[in-house]
Amino acid sequence: DFVVLELARMALMLLFANIIGLLHHWSHGRDMWRGLKLEARQRAVMRCIEEETASCDRLLKSILPPQLVGTLGSLERIAQAQRDPCAGEASPRGGVSPPNGTPASLRFSSDGPPVRPRGSLLAESFHDCAFLFAKVRGLSQLINDPFAEPQLVIGLLQRMFDRFDRLADVFQLQKVRKTANEYYLVAAGLPDPNLLPNCHDRAAAIAGFGFAMVNVMTVINLELKEHRYKELRQALEGHELTVQVGIDFGSAIAGVIGHMTYQYDLCGDAVNTAARMCSGSEPGHVHVSEAAYSQLRGR
Repeated sequence: DFVVLELARMALMLLFANIIGLLHHWSHGRDMWRGLKLEARQRAVMRCIEEETASCDRLLKSILPPQLVGTLGSLERIAQAQRDPCAGEASPRGGVSPPNGTPASLRFSSDGPPVRPRGSLLAESFHDCAFLFAKVRGLSQLINDPFAEPQLVIGLLQRMFDRFDRLADVFQLQKVRKTANEYYLVAAGLPDPNLLPNCHDRAAAIAGFGFAMVNVMTVINLELKEHRYKELRQALEGHELTVQVGIDFGSAIAGVIGHMTYQYDLCGDAVNTAARMCSGSEPGHVHVSEAAYSQLRGR
């Protein structure tokens, strides 16, 4: 009897140990499965974040010069550091606490372009730059015509401005402003002066772009002869779309305006003079100021 009891006790202990082992194995497997699911979910979330970040980055670069996108990120860190000064001092890579001797007007982030030390203002003076102001005549007739199909008008504007934008990239110019009510502004020599380091090259590039705009309008007028643009031709009353171009050479202040919506814009006498040159230009011609002509003479 004693032997039987011992065997039964050992069998029960072995069964109990097996049950505990199975429970432990099941619990461990469940934790591993949860960990794998959490890791997969984290990877999916990170992919979504990376995709959204890349999309936002592309959108921001389509609005602002690419050279300034990184600077705006640094300004975000500066604004955060101003709200929490202790965090700014503790972070050596935040671009907040510059080394001794750094000029007050410019501070550098170790992982980005130069940033400004105050608030979110981003502005800089540029010299020896070329500016082009263009006006497309005839667009107001299309836009204000009550019988013109909106899709056709916007589609025509899209193709026209897309061609202008591609030409600006070819000539290494900075697109500053374009509005659907006729105006277009580009500059050479900013925000990255190294793209066209020579003053004469800047003037030549902006003049070449102006003549290219005139040729683009010739193509646009040929496309307007297609049957689908019959309503637009009627709105133009037999006239053609033309472009007036004005160019000046000089200095300007460029900066990013706005907090919720960013806009890269220019101000200065040279920009205003380019606009006046545009107003006095004949359709299909490029009107240059004396300062611009001095840079273009002989080229």
